[in-house]
Order: sequence, then structure tokens, then C-alpha cells
Amino acid sequence: MLVVLALVAFGLLAWGWRGVARTPYVPFQLPWLLSASVVGIGLLGFALGAWSIHLGRRQDAAHRFATEQLVRDAVELADRAANGSPLGKR
Repeated sequence: MLVVLALVAFGLLAWGWRGVARTPYVPFQLPWLLSASVVGIGLLGFALGAWSIHLGRRQDAAHRFATEQLVRDAVELADRAANGSPLGKR
């Protein structure tokens, strides 16, 4: 979904660029600039920001899983050491 938003933003930028490029009179370029280009830049910033947040959350979840696994292994190792069972076998 975020990739689609980014592609739409690039499409808006291209549409704004085309509108500005084919209009020789500067006051008539401003509506193209404001309606397509600024909205495209805003949408692109939103999509990339949301993607960055998504990737950060995925990395945090992977780190949390690895930490929980390490804690489980340490608790299991401590239990085996306390019970006097061999540490090499599960």
C-alpha cells in the first residue's frame, strides 16, 4: 500500500512537472505547481515516513523475539544447573 502511495506521489510530481513545463507564462504555472507538485511531495513524504515507521517496528519486533528467546534459554540453563541435570542434553 505504501509503495502504491509513493508511486502515485511520483505520478503527481511528473504531472505537475509536465503542466509547468508546457506553460510559458509564470503566473499560469503556479496552479500546476501548487495542485500537483506540492501535493506529490507531501504524499511522498507521508509514504516514506510511514514506511520508515513500519520498518522500525519490524526490527523492534525481531529484536524483542531474539531477546525473549535468549531469556528463555538462560532460564532453562539455570534450571538445569540448579537441578544437577547434564547441560548438554535437553
